[in-house]
Amino acid sequence: MSRNNSSQATSKDELCEKLRDLVVEKQQVKEQIREVDKQIDQLQNKTSQAG
Repeated sequence: MSRNNSSQATSKDELCEKLRDLVVEKQQVKEQIREVDKQIDQLQNKTSQAG
C-alpha cells in the first residue's frame, strides 16, 4: 500500500532539492568515514610500532 497523502503533495522541484541535499549529506558522510579510516590506520601503525 502506498502512503501517498494528497495533503502532503510535494512538487517535483521540492523533491529534487531534497534529493540533492541527501546526495550532499552522503558525500560528507563518506568523507568523514575516510577521515576516521585514516585515523584508525595511524593508530594501528603506532600500536604495531610500539609492540
